[in-house]
Amino acid sequence: MSGYNTNLAAEFYVLSTFYRLGTDANLTLGNKKSVDIVVIRGAGDSLTIDVKGLAGTTG
Repeated sequence: MSGYNTNLAAEFYVLSTFYRLGTDANLTLGNKKSVDIVVIRGAGDSLTIDVKGLAGTTG
């Protein structure tokens, strides 16, 4: 399994969590992006989120 697929799965998981909470969140697309998810908070205010996914076990 590639690291790219793990990170993409983590981004969709976080995005689905925002959706369940009723938050307006959007996934950014691209290969070398610096922002993964943009959350629109209202009145032109936004929040950017960088998601890191990790596969396997850690110590």
